[in-house]
Amino acid sequence: MAEYLPSNVLNDRDRPRVLLVATPAAEESTFAWLSARCGTYRRVNALLEVDPSEWDVLVTDQAYTTIRTTDWGLDASLWDRVPDHLFIFRTFRPGNGQAGSRFFEFNIEDGMADSSRALRRVDSVPGHQLRRIQALPEAIQDLVKSTLVPSAEARLRQFGIQVDGEQLAPAVLNFRPFLAGPGDIYLAGSYERPGGAAVWLLPDDAKSLENWFDIALVEWHLKDRRRFPSVQTWQSNPDWDTRKERLAREQLEKLDAEQAEALSRYEAQRSVAATALEAEHAIASSGPKHLLNGQDDELQDAARIALEQLGFKVEDMDLVWDPRERREDFRIRDTDAPGWVAIADVTGVSKGAPGSKLATILGYIMKYLVADKREREREREREPSMWVIVNQLFHRDPLTRGDLYRADDIQTLVTHNGIALDTSALYVLSQSIEPGSTRASECRAWLRSARGQITVADAYTWMGSHP
Repeated sequence: MAEYLPSNVLNDRDRPRVLLVATPAAEESTFAWLSARCGTYRRVNALLEVDPSEWDVLVTDQAYTTIRTTDWGLDASLWDRVPDHLFIFRTFRPGNGQAGSRFFEFNIEDGMADSSRALRRVDSVPGHQLRRIQALPEAIQDLVKSTLVPSAEARLRQFGIQVDGEQLAPAVLNFRPFLAGPGDIYLAGSYERPGGAAVWLLPDDAKSLENWFDIALVEWHLKDRRRFPSVQTWQSNPDWDTRKERLAREQLEKLDAEQAEALSRYEAQRSVAATALEAEHAIASSGPKHLLNGQDDELQDAARIALEQLGFKVEDMDLVWDPRERREDFRIRDTDAPGWVAIADVTGVSKGAPGSKLATILGYIMKYLVADKREREREREREPSMWVIVNQLFHRDPLTRGDLYRADDIQTLVTHNGIALDTSALYVLSQSIEPGSTRASECRAWLRSARGQITVADAYTWMGSHP
């Protein structure tokens, strides 16, 4: 089974891959700006609808983790925590007070939630005094002044984040508040996750949430350039490259350009080849492949053409006989064997080959021997061979159709120098052998000397022994 192990991803999607867990209404209002900032984007109602390992960012206005109280008064996880590799951008509003939804994150010891060490959401805090947080990046400070402060000033009461317990690790690492409010709450903030990702928490009444998301992307790019490859920062600006970085970047850009040109050339050539293949499909379906699934005149025409491709001279007797008194379909001759002739009839049936067809062809042979005696003597033709060209069980795979006749019918064919030729075998031979080649001559000699039946398996066996 080792040879069947999965390898490279065939449908790799652009990054960052951003998953929005929110209602359709929230998507159209609060997060209308989001899809334009994503390499790959999708909105779902719940994480259960996707495989989180395929995504980079979770954006949501809902709880991404919660706790509940057991019958013994202990806190336990209601569902698994969001996978640690996901970066999270969470907006929040005053809630309904249910304990489980009050938490942004909590610590877990021995498999149990420890709500005494958690980031908690608090509501209805009186006051409007706001305090600046030192050492924040300038871009965050600017957004705090322009978006968070006006929103807090407009509220009747404050809501935000409260830190419970001095030790939040390992679930919460390096908690960083953006703005402090009354009652020891923080109006927004971020923290790092154990898997190396990060979480940003913003109140939903903050203006310009898209600008907050853009700054988050910049920080996340510096943490994980694979998941956030196209975010531009001064640190990644090529204007500040070293000489060797410039040379390496130029080589990379050259390779990318060559790949794009090669891909464009490939797509054009593939389009031409695909069009040609479709055209050949149409030709094959209306011609040679009637040997595999055809009946009546279509099958007869396909058989005649295939025999002629192998080098036989095929006389279409339907053009000779009175339509009211038809006999055999073909008289087949071979310039390599003067005097040899086969009386042949072509039939296509959805069931097994009919044994009555043998008696019918024997009747044609008797008429040939008696009524066409002078022609036979003039052409110096010996007693004719008897060929039944059969497309049986044509709804099945040709490789599963099996023998054409029972043993007693095959003996009848042997007795009268005859063969039952499976049209699938004729198809394989005519499509595999170059017309006019030595191999074609050898194939005709084999068919002339054969007795009994020739199935598609016999055709493959013969070709294997006559490369």
